[in-house]
Amino acid sequence: MWQNLADSNNIGGFAPYTYWSSTEDNSENAWMQNFFTGNQRSRAKSSGYWVRAVRAF
Repeated sequence: MWQNLADSNNIGGFAPYTYWSSTEDNSENAWMQNFFTGNQRSRAKSSGYWVRAVRAF
């Protein structure tokens, strides 16, 4: 979604925040995507990030 929608036109209407991915890294961490910087990192599941429901991709 970052590569396809969050370009300069912001087609997806994404806020410039960090969103959770649905992908786990391990039992304690999951992947996140920063929609301002483009950074992707594994973070503790207890961290507070935004979520975005996706019907299909």
